[in-house]
Amino acid sequence: MKKFFKQFRKIQWRLTFTYMAATLLMLFLVELLVLVSNNRDSFSNPFFINNTARSLSDGSRMLDGALDDPYDSEAINQWITNNKNFLESNTRQNRSIQPPQDQPAPVQQTDQQQDLPKLINKDTELFSSKPVAFSRDKSRLIVASPEGVILGADNETEFPLGDDLMAYLDDDEIVVVNEVLTGTQTSVVFSNSSTQYASFAFPVMQNGEMKALVFMRIVAPTVAEELDAALAGFLPDLPIFLVTSVVVGFVFGSLLASSFTTRIQKLIEYTTHWGKGDFSKIEKVRDGDEISELSTALNEMVVQFEELIESKKMLAVLEERNRFARDLHDSVKQEIFSISMNLGAIKSLIKTNPEKANEQIEITAELAKQARNELSTLIYTLLPAQLENQDLEIALKEYVNVWEKNSGISVVYRTQGRKMDIPSDIEQTIFRITQEALSNIARHSKATATSVMLDYLPDFIRLQISDNGTGFDMENVKKGLGLRSIAERVAENQGKLDVDSGSGGTTITLQFPYQKPDAGGTHEEK
Repeated sequence: MKKFFKQFRKIQWRLTFTYMAATLLMLFLVELLVLVSNNRDSFSNPFFINNTARSLSDGSRMLDGALDDPYDSEAINQWITNNKNFLESNTRQNRSIQPPQDQPAPVQQTDQQQDLPKLINKDTELFSSKPVAFSRDKSRLIVASPEGVILGADNETEFPLGDDLMAYLDDDEIVVVNEVLTGTQTSVVFSNSSTQYASFAFPVMQNGEMKALVFMRIVAPTVAEELDAALAGFLPDLPIFLVTSVVVGFVFGSLLASSFTTRIQKLIEYTTHWGKGDFSKIEKVRDGDEISELSTALNEMVVQFEELIESKKMLAVLEERNRFARDLHDSVKQEIFSISMNLGAIKSLIKTNPEKANEQIEITAELAKQARNELSTLIYTLLPAQLENQDLEIALKEYVNVWEKNSGISVVYRTQGRKMDIPSDIEQTIFRITQEALSNIARHSKATATSVMLDYLPDFIRLQISDNGTGFDMENVKKGLGLRSIAERVAENQGKLDVDSGSGGTTITLQFPYQKPDAGGTHEEK
């Protein structure tokens, strides 16, 4: 299960899910803004006004008993409270709003009341069934007598009972109420010219006689109410919206992420080839985006890297030449010089003292042999170690055997521990340091025996080279001994070097990690 979820940590999936989430959020905001925009003036829409009036007209049948003389104010106020609460929870434009079901059975409608629903245009079904936003707190529902006296109101402070309704209305609303009171209109009369509210009125008829007037003022919603209505209208469509948004976001996110990760994978392939020595440039680099800039920078880097490697190779060749020249100067040149001096002496003694001349000839022959052995050793060190085709242990053993034969110094070679994987550059470093150290022993130590030990420890490999020579003073040692070269090689591979020298001989100990600190990874046993 952990492996299953781990794959979703890749950039491709992160981009896909991010794009999907962004698409979901964007479409949600767009849908919400559209709903708010479309719903902003819906409170003054004629169809919403007529639907609301129809609902109240249907409910006015419950006022029959309360409108008889004397008026039942408690029953009228209860009707206002019930119907306004009912309207607040049923504000969809095309919903056929019905009065509360807990009311008594209605009496027979008058002809005017029966004709009222016919005034509703059939086109209302074409409108969205989203909730209509209007101010629930500021909207007012009032019942007045045929004379215009307030019989009941949902806010008696704003519309006091017993006062003339006309005194609390503006000009447009007065016109609406007058048309109903004077009998000019026997159905719904409304006004929606104001941007702040819409109002309507209709008569309550019994047996052909107007018993009361119902007036309602619908006030424009606040921003919070607009958002609330938009969210309420959005919830029924939420499942379809979520499915559509997720599918669209996933498809387009996958396409976008695939294009992006394909280019990233291409960079990974090229850098892998670079690590293997193939410094081909990245092809088909696009223009304009950050990946293109990265590709261009990597191409420039690989060119510089190639140049750096070539420079390193040239420096290595120069270093090897210098070392070889130094070795020739320190050993073979001195021996050839001695041979030359001896030959001069032999030339003088051959006639005067043949016996002494023969002695010098033997010494000269020995010097020539030493010079030949020194040259053989130097030539062997120039040859590349075949570490790619054989183990480090075998390469060292072969070299030690050749060195022992040429130098005449006995060597004990040992390995300890279980063999581990070692980076090729560290193997090469160990081999070269061994060559350098044994060369120094042959030229300077006057040793008769030496030992080379390769030890595979748990965390690092250790090489120890010892001899029983005369040793040297660490403070006054000359550079020709090659210690500087050894120290540089060790430092380049994050290793450690320890040199202990005295009259009883010299011991060089160095150790290298199986993996360089900045390379990561783990080592394996063979």
